[in-house]
Amino acid sequence: MRLFVRVDEPARAGTSGPVLTRASWVMVDSGGEIRSQGSGAPGPLAELAGSPALTDPDRTVLLIPAEFCLAVEIEVPGTRVGQIRRALPYAVEEFLAGDLEETHIATGPIVRGRPIAVVAIDRALLADWVAALRALGINPGVAVPDGSVLLHGNGDGFRVMFDGARALVATRAHTLAVDVDILPAALASAVELRTEEVDIELINGSLSEIQKAEIAQATAAKLSFSSSETEVPTLHSLARRFQPGGVLVNVLSGGFAPPRPRNVAWQRWRSVAALLAVWVGIALVGGGARGFWADYRADALAEESEALYRSYFPDDKRVQNVYRQTAARLGSGTDGGPGFVAMLGELTRAVTAAAGTEVRSLAFNGDRTEMNAELAVPGFDRLDGIKGALSGAGWNVEISSAEQQGNQVYARLRMRSGGAP
Repeated sequence: MRLFVRVDEPARAGTSGPVLTRASWVMVDSGGEIRSQGSGAPGPLAELAGSPALTDPDRTVLLIPAEFCLAVEIEVPGTRVGQIRRALPYAVEEFLAGDLEETHIATGPIVRGRPIAVVAIDRALLADWVAALRALGINPGVAVPDGSVLLHGNGDGFRVMFDGARALVATRAHTLAVDVDILPAALASAVELRTEEVDIELINGSLSEIQKAEIAQATAAKLSFSSSETEVPTLHSLARRFQPGGVLVNVLSGGFAPPRPRNVAWQRWRSVAALLAVWVGIALVGGGARGFWADYRADALAEESEALYRSYFPDDKRVQNVYRQTAARLGSGTDGGPGFVAMLGELTRAVTAAAGTEVRSLAFNGDRTEMNAELAVPGFDRLDGIKGALSGAGWNVEISSAEQQGNQVYARLRMRSGGAP
């Protein structure tokens, strides 16, 4: 289940904080079917707050109208990632109409020699939207320009989705919204310098042959037009197209990162701590005692362990080997492969070496052998040191976001086993 909320206009000032005036939302299941939807006054959104399906903030997606964002790709020269990161805001400033200090800049992965996907938005505007949603009990974990959802699988071509009097235009990391009346002129400007064949997909709308000819006259490239109809409202169509793994830039980075339960992985440890303690007792009894009493206690402890396991994991109907199944639940595999314990140990060593670093939250995915950590680091050099230490230990490490807030750098780090893709 995933909830998509599109804010239609800036929040207004209320007596107790920012208040949304208009919003649209849709909750869809894994098959893309609607489970809840609405638009207008956001009051009914509060009824979805606390839904078990939305416990994970990443299950709630804030779609920001592209009119309020700058979404581009920028090439920033530099020999080191840290150097590129520090120069990035000044490269973005060239595209801004407002003050750089009042702008929140979120980026995709920063890799030397590659263009960087960037989304820039007025800091106060974003802060008001997030605060207004949290006041309703809605805690978004992902925010993207609404047009960026169209990017997936389109290569260097264009996708255009008609949405009433506006049209969303997307190509690679570039996203914008324009009035339908000026769409031909916008497309003509966008393809002007293209030399290879360009595919333009029109969704839920069309252009006249005259308009297509006007666009074609602006470029030497061959243009190929195609049309499709979704037969569903724009928001539902965007929700169906959304791919969590395909988010180029999560706008909710740095100081806008969602509040999460601290040390998620440690909470999983606490929930089974008693179970593991019981198994330590069994090992001691089995290794150092003999006789009826030891056998009796071992049997009793085994029954207690199974009862505890079933109480912690009621969804597991078949219990054959409590030890192995507990280890699997913890993400610590018994087949010798890396799991939660191994990854946490490496991360702990790297963070300890970077003095002053705080682990704000942890999340572990056993299926993908992947750990995500939110860190507060004294500086970018310390962050690069953590990444270097983990990479040197044979782990695949990606810093998905990093932003300076005062004297701290707030970063999201993804860590995978060395053999992971």
